Amino acid sequence: MVNGFRAPWVMFGLAAWAVVATVLAAVAGWPAQFMSDKSTPDGGLLAWFVAGTALSAPIGLVVLMVVAGLLAIPRGRIGYLGDTLSVVIAGFTLVGSLGEALSPEPVTTPRGVLVVSGVLGVAFALAIVAAIVHDVRLRRGRDAANGDIVATSA
Repeated sequence: MVNGFRAPWVMFGLAAWAVVATVLAAVAGWPAQFMSDKSTPDGGLLAWFVAGTALSAPIGLVVLMVVAGLLAIPRGRIGYLGDTLSVVIAGFTLVGSLGEALSPEPVTTPRGVLVVSGVLGVAFALAIVAAIVHDVRLRRGRDAANGDIVATSA
């Protein structure tokens, strides 16, 4: 673990899953998520990453996952910013994953694949929140031990 924190590794795992899911969807020919006609994108694998798939987010959100993980590594305000961004991404992941798991039968993506992907996404979202809670507690303890001012609730 980097500096004893777990949240960055969960964020990196979620980003890695998004890459694997995008490649899987492209190989299987499942539709792109944000294409207006839900068709398969032209332009090779990069087009799949840009559009997102039935199983994965578009590349912008995947890059944001990596950035949040990197920001969550250091102590202090930057670490708290990374934690906050990670919680926001966990919310997006939770909503998107529940949408996958509970969506009506799609035309081309098998229902079982969507349910498994949705359950995996929900697990990642909950793991992110659990890791953030752990990391914030650990970070607050380290900040207080170093004599830094730590905001506490009264």
